[in-house]
Amino acid sequence: MKLLKNHTGQSRKNYRIDLMDSGNIIAFLKKFSFGRLIGCGIVLRVLIAIVDGIFALEINELPNFNFYIFGLALAYTILWMFNKSYIEEE
Repeated sequence: MKLLKNHTGQSRKNYRIDLMDSGNIIAFLKKFSFGRLIGCGIVLRVLIAIVDGIFALEINELPNFNFYIFGLALAYTILWMFNKSYIEEE
């Protein structure tokens, strides 16, 4: 019984999650790039306009088209931030 208690106590220590302090959060947010967000939005608009012009899909007529473009550009920018942060830590 004593052995089991020691074993469970050790496993709890291994899975403890350390929270980020404010310095790490600020350093992470410094990697956010508004230029990449704007550039990605422009590239997405141009590509969608070309595809829409070729296939006549009328994608631009969607009621929330601008929000969809912004969401895609923001998702790409955030994913790029994570990729960049892992590369710099190595």
